[in-house]
This record gives sequence, C-alpha cells and structure tokens, in this order.
Amino acid sequence: MLRLAIVLIASLLVSGCSTLDFSKAEETCSPNSVPMCIEVTKGQEAITLELETMLKRQEGFESKPYKDSTTVSIGYGRNLLKRGVTQEEALILLRNDIQYFDTALAKQHPVYNNLSYPRQHAIISLTFSVGMYGIGQFDLMWEAIERKDYKQAALEIIMSKYCSQVGDRCIELSEMMRTSQYATEKG
Repeated sequence: MLRLAIVLIASLLVSGCSTLDFSKAEETCSPNSVPMCIEVTKGQEAITLELETMLKRQEGFESKPYKDSTTVSIGYGRNLLKRGVTQEEALILLRNDIQYFDTALAKQHPVYNNLSYPRQHAIISLTFSVGMYGIGQFDLMWEAIERKDYKQAALEIIMSKYCSQVGDRCIELSEMMRTSQYATEKG
C-alpha cells in the first residue's frame, strides 16, 4: 500500500501537479498534466460515463442484430456469437418484453384488461410465440373472450396452427384460458 502511495505521489509530481490537494488539482496542474490530474480527481463513475459516451458514438446503436465485420452484433456492438447474453441480461429483456406485450395487448384488445391474470398470462405467452400481428389473427378466440366463453376461447387456441407447432405449451395455455388457473408443476 505504501509503495502505491509513493508511486502515485511521484507520478503527480513528475506530471507537473504542484499540489496533492486533489480538489484543486485542475487549478494547480500544468497544461500538459491536466489529463493525469483530472483522472485522479474524477470518480470511477465519471470515467466510466466518458467511456460509455465514446463507445456509443463510435459503435452506434442498432436495435436489431446486424452483421459486423466478423460476427453478428446488437446494441452498441455486443458480439452475439461469442458473448451472447447472460441470464441476468436475458431476464431484463424478458421483463421488458412482458411489459411491452402487456401494454400493447391492453391497447389493441381492450377486453384483455378484464381478464384474470392467468388468462392474461396465457395470452402474453401466446404472443411471445406468434407476435403482436399473430395474436391479432386469433379472431375467433377474441370473439369468444368478448362473450366470456372461455371454453370456446381455449378450443380456438387448441385448433390453431400454433398448437401443432408448440405441443404441450399450447395445451397448458388452453387450460389456463379455460380454467383461469395456472398449470401445476409436474414431477
């Protein structure tokens, strides 16, 4: 620790700082030493913010995956092929998508707001698979929901092309629509 303090003091003096009062470093450092003195007086948060600002400007933002020189990236240059996303990052994306679909469904299909949570969640799960356009194509399901005929709405899910593509998930969502209850864990 003492060695680190000596190295720090020596570098400050060599850089032209005439004081160790870091709160006044910008006023007392020579013009050539300002970057060194500023680094010492700035907090890690400010330094990180400067780096973020620079990388955002250099990388540019892309909301959808794009081909980079050697990989596929997203956002501000996130290498999807080598780094991908962590579970924590994926959970943030999941939560954002849930909120997005919940808001969009409430606007596009006002009857959605009157449904129990299990039924809303069945529709959100269905929307994850088919998208907002796709969920809008479930006309007969929406008509049954409007009539509060949840047995028929469940049947419309089962009879959809979607059901043949996802198997057990479809059965679970159909049961949630029919019973207004979450599926129980198996095993």
